[in-house]
Amino acid sequence: MSLMRHGASTAVFALLTAVLALVATGEPHVPPQQQPLALLLPDKDTHTKLVLQEDALELLRGQLRETPLPVVSVVGAYRTGKSFLLNELMGVGCSEGFVVGHQRHTQTKGVWIWPRRDSNGTVRIFMDTEGFEGTGQADVYDDRIFAFAALISSVLVYNLAETIKQADIERLAFASQLSQEFWHRAQHTARGGRDFLEGGSVEAYLHQALQPSEHLDEHSKRLNKVRDALISFDRMRALGLPQPHVHRTELCALPREQYDPGYLRALVHSNIDRLVESLRALPLPLSEAALQAAFEQRLRAAMERLRDESFGATDATDLEVRARDALRAVADSNFVASQRACDELWGRCEAMLRRGTAAWLPSTARYDAHVLACNRTLEGCVGPAAARFHESLLPQLASEGRTAYRAAYRERLHRAAVALSIVGVLGARFCVRSWLLELVCALGFVLLELLPSLDPLGLSSQLVWGSSRVEHAVDTYERLVFNEYWDLGELLPIGVIASFALYVLRRLVLSRVRRGKHKPEAREQGGGADLAQVVIKGE
Repeated sequence: MSLMRHGASTAVFALLTAVLALVATGEPHVPPQQQPLALLLPDKDTHTKLVLQEDALELLRGQLRETPLPVVSVVGAYRTGKSFLLNELMGVGCSEGFVVGHQRHTQTKGVWIWPRRDSNGTVRIFMDTEGFEGTGQADVYDDRIFAFAALISSVLVYNLAETIKQADIERLAFASQLSQEFWHRAQHTARGGRDFLEGGSVEAYLHQALQPSEHLDEHSKRLNKVRDALISFDRMRALGLPQPHVHRTELCALPREQYDPGYLRALVHSNIDRLVESLRALPLPLSEAALQAAFEQRLRAAMERLRDESFGATDATDLEVRARDALRAVADSNFVASQRACDELWGRCEAMLRRGTAAWLPSTARYDAHVLACNRTLEGCVGPAAARFHESLLPQLASEGRTAYRAAYRERLHRAAVALSIVGVLGARFCVRSWLLELVCALGFVLLELLPSLDPLGLSSQLVWGSSRVEHAVDTYERLVFNEYWDLGELLPIGVIASFALYVLRRLVLSRVRRGKHKPEAREQGGGADLAQVVIKGE
């Protein structure tokens, strides 16, 4: 299990800055080193004190002149994989990074640092420490290393190979007390678990380990105070990291392909989840080009995080493979969303055209306007399914659909003209009694209805519809029926209803006026008769 303490991401280290203040500044900026450098080494006589190394001090002095430096350090018992974990965080192999030993004795002596610059130009200092509880080491030596790491680190990783023990809790309480003493505020804590294979999460296990004991003996009370001190870490997080391989002492001799798949998955799990969630959050449907561009952008960001935030550069291939698997899944969802959205928009388009063709006053201008509105509606049809609608259905609607509508349009106008000629003949004979109007309407009926039936070649139809006068009349009809200001097919029913309502209202008003005029006359006539009767009786 690994425990991490996140402090403020600042490099104004309390202890280290005090040391650097004793040395004059002014040297040029020193670039990050290509190998680790000893910062503190144990004294050769007693192995209980730490000696500051001047070359590391010179390096840090040059770094601190430019920008704050976050420090990431790993502490823990010896032979638990601290150096290996740091190499993984930096994305380098064992032969390039901190020295990883394969023996049972402590490999790292003192405190070693390695400034590393990421692709954004940010410099982080990774710090490796000598393991606790080494052979021949005094407890005070371990406490000094831990205190130094706890004081200067922005992120302190407490690496535990197994479960949390009492000594670990006490050492963490010591770190909490140091934080309160130097900064007078609580620190942010996160914990990561290594090889945590039992049921339940590491978070739950950590929460349980920090619960106060119900025993009332002095030892339990002291431990409860320790647990209370740990609560000062206001936010805590636990992470589970499986072992890279069962042969832990041979990790550097093993190629990465032989690592435990669970370990490799754990290294990229966070970035994969973030990438997948980011892809799923895309507002589908998207065009294939837009989806690919969004994927490439997120993949580059994920690979940079994987390289710069310490998940191991060699796992970028696995990240890309899994990311492209996620892309295929999102592409399938994008096609479904595109098909669904385009079907819905096409349904609206068809409903719009049906309303236009079903209008009782036909108009080609109205049909063309509805086709344009359909084009605007289908602008929202994007994605892989959009090609069929934009390249096939919509052109077919604009060409074949318009041809079919014009044929039906002429037929409807023809039937309307025939009906109008018949009405004209009847009206001219029985109502208007105009032989000239009756003759004109009769000739129109013959020309429209009888002559085409006697003309198998259709010359009469060409004679009628090819006439300039007929075309002019049709154009006038089109302008009257539909234009940019009104649609007569919609206004005429409203006008008929309004006219009928006005007619009924007028009839009601006239009837009331007539009743009002009759009542005074009747009242006067009735009063005169009564007066005459009174006079007669009086006489």
